[in-house]
Amino acid sequence: MKKLFFTLLVVWFSLNVGQAQDRKVIDHASHGGPDVQYKYGFVDANEKWIIQPRYDNAEWHSDPGIAIVTIYGSPYQRGIINKYGDFIIPLTTEYKRIRWNVESRRFLLAKKIEGNELWGVADINGKIIIPIKYRSLVWEEDRFKAELPSGIIVYADSDGNVVGAPTL
Repeated sequence: MKKLFFTLLVVWFSLNVGQAQDRKVIDHASHGGPDVQYKYGFVDANEKWIIQPRYDNAEWHSDPGIAIVTIYGSPYQRGIINKYGDFIIPLTTEYKRIRWNVESRRFLLAKKIEGNELWGVADINGKIIIPIKYRSLVWEEDRFKAELPSGIIVYADSDGNVVGAPTL
């Protein structure tokens, strides 16, 4: 039993030493006191707050070090921040959904336009590279497959360049 405890302690210590190199941990603020309970923010490896807990939800992506953050309520807001709290895409009511696509290293963004949920793509800096006008948008192997509301399918690479299909 002592040997197992010591082994687990060594593993835990080595994992925490590795984390100390980067300010990337997003953490639930339940240990921050009753006034910040159920909020999310960033802590470093020593559990020091880098960004005070203020988000109702946060979806952390360690590579590239970004979080999709949400504030519930009226208005419902979404945005994207880096590990230092700088906004890549500011909190806004504009986007109904935001997803990080690991394979393409791009953001998929959805807006409600004339009653339809339409999708587009932004790069790692938040710049729109595929306009938000597609009924569906998925990454397939090495390109995006996008379907216009008319049913026409187009393909684009991770930079938004059309590859073998009609113009976006």
